[in-house]
Amino acid sequence: MGLGGLVLTIIGGAIIFIGGLFDLVAALGVNKFPDFYTRLHAVTIGAIGGAVYPIIGSAILVFGVPGLSLSARLSFALPMLVIASLILITAPTGSHAVARAAYRSGLKPYRRIPGEVKK
Repeated sequence: MGLGGLVLTIIGGAIIFIGGLFDLVAALGVNKFPDFYTRLHAVTIGAIGGAVYPIIGSAILVFGVPGLSLSARLSFALPMLVIASLILITAPTGSHAVARAAYRSGLKPYRRIPGEVKK
Protein backbone atom coordinates (compact mmCIF):
# COMPACT_ATOMS: atom_id res chain seq x y z
CA MET A 1 0.00 0.00 0.00
CA GLY A 2 1.42 3.32 -1.02
CA LEU A 3 1.23 6.61 0.81
CA GLY A 4 -1.90 7.65 -1.10
CA GLY A 5 -3.68 4.43 -0.14
CA LEU A 6 -2.68 4.88 3.48
CA VAL A 7 -3.99 8.45 3.54
CA LEU A 8 -7.30 7.36 1.97
CA THR A 9 -7.61 4.53 4.50
CA ILE A 10 -7.03 6.90 7.41
CA ILE A 11 -9.48 9.49 6.07
CA GLY A 12 -12.12 6.84 5.34
CA GLY A 13 -11.72 5.28 8.78
CA ALA A 14 -11.96 8.69 10.46
CA ILE A 15 -15.18 9.51 8.61
CA ILE A 16 -16.65 6.12 9.57
CA PHE A 17 -15.70 6.84 13.20
CA ILE A 18 -17.41 10.24 13.03
CA GLY A 19 -20.56 8.48 11.78
CA GLY A 20 -20.41 6.22 14.82
CA LEU A 21 -20.23 9.28 17.06
CA PHE A 22 -23.35 10.66 15.36
CA ASP A 23 -25.15 7.40 16.14
CA LEU A 24 -24.03 7.57 19.76
CA VAL A 25 -25.23 11.17 20.15
CA ALA A 26 -28.54 10.26 18.51
CA ALA A 27 -29.04 7.36 20.92
CA LEU A 28 -28.35 9.63 23.89
CA GLY A 29 -30.78 12.20 22.51
CA VAL A 30 -33.57 9.67 22.10
CA ASN A 31 -33.16 8.66 25.74
CA LYS A 32 -32.75 12.17 27.20
CA PHE A 33 -35.04 14.48 25.23
CA PRO A 34 -38.45 15.17 26.77
CA ASP A 35 -40.93 14.91 23.90
CA PHE A 36 -41.65 13.39 20.53
CA TYR A 37 -40.42 16.29 18.41
CA THR A 38 -36.98 16.60 19.96
CA ARG A 39 -36.58 12.82 19.92
CA LEU A 40 -37.53 12.82 16.26
CA HIS A 41 -34.81 15.41 15.69
CA ALA A 42 -32.27 13.14 17.39
CA VAL A 43 -33.36 10.18 15.29
CA THR A 44 -33.00 12.23 12.10
CA ILE A 45 -29.49 13.32 13.14
CA GLY A 46 -28.65 9.66 13.67
CA ALA A 47 -30.15 8.64 10.34
CA ILE A 48 -28.28 11.29 8.41
CA GLY A 49 -24.96 11.47 10.23
CA GLY A 50 -24.90 7.87 11.37
CA ALA A 51 -25.67 6.47 7.94
CA VAL A 52 -24.32 8.95 5.42
CA TYR A 53 -20.87 9.50 6.97
CA PRO A 54 -20.01 5.78 7.19
CA ILE A 55 -21.21 5.23 3.62
CA ILE A 56 -19.05 8.09 2.36
CA GLY A 57 -16.15 6.85 4.49
CA SER A 58 -16.52 3.39 2.97
CA ALA A 59 -16.52 4.88 -0.52
CA ILE A 60 -13.27 6.70 0.27
CA LEU A 61 -11.88 3.56 1.88
CA VAL A 62 -12.45 1.59 -1.33
CA PHE A 63 -10.08 3.90 -3.19
CA GLY A 64 -7.32 3.04 -0.70
CA VAL A 65 -7.55 -0.73 -1.32
CA PRO A 66 -4.49 -1.95 -3.23
CA GLY A 67 -4.89 -4.32 -6.16
CA LEU A 68 -8.26 -3.08 -7.42
CA SER A 69 -8.61 -1.55 -10.84
CA LEU A 70 -10.15 1.88 -11.24
CA SER A 71 -13.33 0.39 -12.72
CA ALA A 72 -13.68 -1.96 -9.73
CA ARG A 73 -13.18 0.92 -7.31
CA LEU A 74 -15.76 3.03 -9.11
CA SER A 75 -18.23 0.12 -9.24
CA PHE A 76 -18.06 -0.03 -5.45
CA ALA A 77 -17.87 3.68 -4.67
CA LEU A 78 -20.47 5.18 -7.04
CA PRO A 79 -23.44 3.15 -5.73
CA MET A 80 -22.40 4.09 -2.20
CA LEU A 81 -22.44 7.77 -3.09
CA VAL A 82 -25.85 7.40 -4.76
CA ILE A 83 -27.23 5.71 -1.65
CA ALA A 84 -25.76 8.45 0.56
CA SER A 85 -27.36 11.16 -1.56
CA LEU A 86 -30.73 9.38 -1.44
CA ILE A 87 -30.54 9.19 2.35
CA LEU A 88 -29.68 12.90 2.46
CA ILE A 89 -32.83 13.64 0.48
CA THR A 90 -35.30 11.23 2.06
CA ALA A 91 -34.41 11.32 5.77
CA PRO A 92 -35.22 15.01 6.41
CA THR A 93 -38.29 14.80 4.19
CA GLY A 94 -39.63 11.77 6.05
CA SER A 95 -38.87 13.33 9.41
CA HIS A 96 -40.71 16.49 8.44
CA ALA A 97 -43.73 14.48 7.25
CA VAL A 98 -43.88 12.52 10.50
CA ALA A 99 -43.57 15.67 12.63
CA ARG A 100 -46.24 17.45 10.62
CA ALA A 101 -48.61 14.50 10.91
CA ALA A 102 -48.03 14.34 14.66
CA TYR A 103 -48.71 18.05 15.07
CA ARG A 104 -51.85 17.91 12.94
CA SER A 105 -53.14 14.96 14.97
CA GLY A 106 -52.95 17.12 18.09
CA LEU A 107 -49.64 16.17 19.69
CA LYS A 108 -48.41 19.35 21.36
CA PRO A 109 -44.70 20.12 21.86
CA TYR A 110 -43.30 20.02 25.38
CA ARG A 111 -43.07 23.46 26.96
CA ARG A 112 -41.00 23.94 30.08
CA ILE A 113 -42.31 26.56 32.46
CA PRO A 114 -39.53 28.84 33.74
CA GLY A 115 -38.78 28.12 37.39
CA GLU A 116 -40.47 24.72 37.22
CA VAL A 117 -38.76 22.08 39.36
CA LYS A 118 -38.22 18.63 37.86
CA LYS A 119 -39.75 15.79 39.88
